Amino acid sequence: MLLVCVLLAASVPLGAQEWSAAQKEVWESVERYWEAGRTKDLDKVMACVHEDYLGWDNRDPLPITKGDLGKWLKLQFETVEVLLMFQKPVGIRTGTQMCRP
Repeated sequence: MLLVCVLLAASVPLGAQEWSAAQKEVWESVERYWEAGRTKDLDKVMACVHEDYLGWDNRDPLPITKGDLGKWLKLQFETVEVLLMFQKPVGIRTGTQMCRP
């Protein structure tokens, strides 16, 4: 068991990536967005959503607007309890609109 723990601990830095300052800023924005969602702060979540937002849920044939998203999230925050969530960046593209503090 000790050997497994040592091997796992040694392998963590091998998979780690170094992010640029711009990429770190984007990831911090993503974390703020998800933290606002975790704490069910609808105003903070919606502040991260662009006014021209159009998005699809995997069950819906048509996109929803920012207003629709706000209504859906309000219902989710009132009726759903999230017990655990993880975010891990696979890649970060800079130059996009970010959620500002």
